[in-house]
Amino acid sequence: MGFLRQGGRVHEALPAIASMHVNRATIEEGAAEVAGHIGRGFKGAKLGFGKRGLSRVGQDPDHDVDYVRAVRQAAGPAARLMIDIGNGVRWDAATAIATIRRFEAFAIDWVEEPLHPDDLDGLARLRAAVATQIATGEREWTVAGYARLIRTGLVDVLGIDPARAEGITGFRKVAALAEAARIAVNAHAWSTAVTSAASLHLSVASPAARLFELKPLENPMQHELVDTPIWHRDGLVRPPEGPGLGVEPRADCIDKYRLPL
Repeated sequence: MGFLRQGGRVHEALPAIASMHVNRATIEEGAAEVAGHIGRGFKGAKLGFGKRGLSRVGQDPDHDVDYVRAVRQAAGPAARLMIDIGNGVRWDAATAIATIRRFEAFAIDWVEEPLHPDDLDGLARLRAAVATQIATGEREWTVAGYARLIRTGLVDVLGIDPARAEGITGFRKVAALAEAARIAVNAHAWSTAVTSAASLHLSVASPAARLFELKPLENPMQHELVDTPIWHRDGLVRPPEGPGLGVEPRADCIDKYRLPL
């Protein structure tokens, strides 16, 4: 998929992943929702555990395993699946090891933030005990913090948000460090269409990027804020071709959602 050309782009496009919070009341409804996104062209899904809503996912490992099993059956063997444990779930190393080992029967690409990133002893135990890739990094704000994570040798995928991690320059520096260490980067691009555009340009310019996450449901800051929202075509995401980031925030949308002083 990757290619080199003037301007630094190394990917023509990246596979689109539906990045979603799990909040359906039943396992069956949750699995059907994921299958629906796959049916609409997404190459896979990242499943956010422990989120607000009706779902019990993230509260009980047995229930979590049943959910992941149902999602894999509904999505099919070709769909890529990732799990984001998130801030709403508090695992210790023993729980993470036991649960992720059970997830491995369902071919999970990676598990994100299974433990607090400062729990290096726990991450070391986890890394030695499971085959699934470990992702982390959303809580980092500096290039130095990412460099520290890379030096541990305990991380397979670094999540980077250019709106947090020293901007576009910081993202590029971290991506270069990750490439040198032969680990992947994954853009955290949820907040607005502007951040998504920056993240997408940075991702296609990095050999360490493997996919790109999109919110599968419409929301104002992604789909109303700009005239040309970033979306996939046949499961692939390409960066906008206009000047700058390729998107321009709409003044009327900003005024509509501006909080009164």
